[in-house]
Amino acid sequence: MDGLSDEALCARFLDSPYVQLFCGETHFQHALPLDRFSMTRWRQRIGAERLELLLAETLAAERAGAAEPKHFERVTVDTTVQPKTVAHPTDSKLLHRGVEILGCLARRHGVALRQSYTRVSTHARREVARLIHRGRHRKAERKVSRMRTWLGRLARDITRKIAGAAEAVRPPSPHCSRASPSCCANGATTAVARRSMRYTPPRRSASARVRPAPASSSA
Repeated sequence: MDGLSDEALCARFLDSPYVQLFCGETHFQHALPLDRFSMTRWRQRIGAERLELLLAETLAAERAGAAEPKHFERVTVDTTVQPKTVAHPTDSKLLHRGVEILGCLARRHGVALRQSYTRVSTHARREVARLIHRGRHRKAERKVSRMRTWLGRLARDITRKIAGAAEAVRPPSPHCSRASPSCCANGATTAVARRSMRYTPPRRSASARVRPAPASSSA
């Protein structure tokens, strides 16, 4: 109404309770309900003529009875036209993100990895982007396949380490005759002893395998 700029309008909203009541607020607000720059971009995208047309159509619909006051209590906004912080789900980005998440979880829980693949995965992701930009899709697919292999190796390594830790802290089996840690330890020692007592054929040296020629008898 006063021809204020976006910055002046936001300042008046924070200073005047009457403006906040006009905008539909029930309590005095000390912060803006929206970003000033987003309001500027929205107004510039729509334009002054379309904004006036939208306001005129809204007033005409209310006067004609097509819109009731309860229809203005809730506004549904199509979020597909709003910018979002969601990256395009390419295979290289998703695989690299999987490597980062698994490595972070392993470090958080103290799992020692054979190789984290973080550095090579970062380099491969950048290389895939360059190759796709140059139109070399086959080489990019080979890089993506290699990243998929790295992610599988990392997942299997973590699975083996977790399974080994679970076996180390597993309670004694209820089927043991004596439910004590020494019983399980004795059983493990017996199993190791049995494996070590397996029959292994002795190795003969090369000199032992050569048989001496029989002595010829003289007539």
